[in-house]
Amino acid sequence: MKKARELRWGETPFDRMSHEDLLIHAKRMFLALTSLHSVVSQHKVSDEHFNKLNLPYWSNDGMGGKALNLSKRTLGKIKRGYNSDNIYRMFFRYAKDVLFEPDENASRWQVCDHCKMFLGTTDTACCFCKNRLRKLTMADLMNEPSS
Repeated sequence: MKKARELRWGETPFDRMSHEDLLIHAKRMFLALTSLHSVVSQHKVSDEHFNKLNLPYWSNDGMGGKALNLSKRTLGKIKRGYNSDNIYRMFFRYAKDVLFEPDENASRWQVCDHCKMFLGTTDTACCFCKNRLRKLTMADLMNEPSS
């Protein structure tokens, strides 16, 4: 990815990324945007509930209102035709560990190759079969090619 100081007019840092790198970056952005949208939405509801004021920050011209509207519009196009809970459960629940470095003491998703189970744990052995667990990889999350 090019550094900002190396960009010329009309170029973006994404122009020369490989398809795979661009896809991983898009998945990171989707996960981050989904999290931010949720937090901003909760913040707005909290402000409205406790203050009972029509704060300019949450208006269509305010920073909070603009950010919330942009995230709604962006996520709406992606989620159209999908259940957002399914998107999370089928990919992003696990992908977070691969796309972002987790906190040092947090549990990570790990895989038991014997049981074919994904386990959110800091343990090193599978609780079902006692075989050794390994870290989750992006390959574990990808669809297998149809035969």
